[in-house]
Amino acid sequence: MISLRGESRCSKLLPRISIGVSPNTLATLHDRPWTAIRIAKTARKQGDRDVALLLLNKLTESRSMDVIDAFLKLREQILGYDNPSSDLERTGGLNLINTTNLSYFDAPQKSELFRLKAIFLASLGLRSKSNQAFCHSVQICPSHARAWMSWGGLCSNLGTLTEKQMEQTAAKSGTEASKVCSLSAHFLFCAFFSKLTARMTN
Repeated sequence: MISLRGESRCSKLLPRISIGVSPNTLATLHDRPWTAIRIAKTARKQGDRDVALLLLNKLTESRSMDVIDAFLKLREQILGYDNPSSDLERTGGLNLINTTNLSYFDAPQKSELFRLKAIFLASLGLRSKSNQAFCHSVQICPSHARAWMSWGGLCSNLGTLTEKQMEQTAAKSGTEASKVCSLSAHFLFCAFFSKLTARMTN
């Protein structure tokens, strides 16, 4: 079987393979979930959320998968429920996040799940709980730039809403918080790309 991801993850696992297990079998075991997740992501981005969720549900029937694949599958399932026209589907996505056992995931993955929870809460109009979820997300992993950027967007929206509803001084606090979150995200993205560039040049 041809690896779809360049160097297959099975090459890293080959020293641990017991005698009698074919490398092709191992490649199939790891590439099948990744391929299904990528196809589901493409379907979701094309607007075929039902197809994406069907693919991901079929993947649940498979034997086993890595923690990384399980996280990516869960993330795609959650994003599949992000339907702006249906509060019921967004509530379903929120319930999926709330019932997930987070003990298997590392800090950046947990941070991403709390970021998604915050986005779903904000889309359901629960901005205070959304703010708390963003806070929890950046506490778990302060270097998670997406969380900072999303939190900055929420703070910006809260500042705009406050401007319309209250006096100008209350709105400045939301706008200032938005600037702090956006600057933190920018700093983290710059640090990431400078490390990546250093690795590529070495």
